[in-house]
Amino acid sequence: VNSVLYTAAFAACEAGQAWERSLELLQEGRHRQLQVDVVMYGAACNTCEKSYRWEHAVGLLAGSACEGLSTSTPLLNAALSACEKGGEWLQALQLFAQARLRQVRADLTTCNACLSACERKWATGWELSKSCAACPALRTALL
Repeated sequence: VNSVLYTAAFAACEAGQAWERSLELLQEGRHRQLQVDVVMYGAACNTCEKSYRWEHAVGLLAGSACEGLSTSTPLLNAALSACEKGGEWLQALQLFAQARLRQVRADLTTCNACLSACERKWATGWELSKSCAACPALRTALL
């Protein structure tokens, strides 16, 4: 059993919104002593995001850091999108702030997910948009 098979299994979980199974796959991979990497965490996080399970997506982001993995932009974006779908604007802002402290590269998707999470909190969204102005991807999109 290798990580390619696990990645395919995660894709099937995402398509079927089987978030519980994706979490089980991570555990199973560890049990089989597979090298669980940021791609596997990202796939599980995407499944949680698509299934509206923001708390599990945030937990996966934290879990990847606990395992010593570098936070990837796609993994961060999946967790932020999950927070947005769950109406967890404050959690999204906290994740964004933590990512900036860890110097995770923000892209247009990162900024959009945070702004979408804050859409009902327009003052917070405005402050965030000023912060995102430093994002090269956002500046390019606005030009």
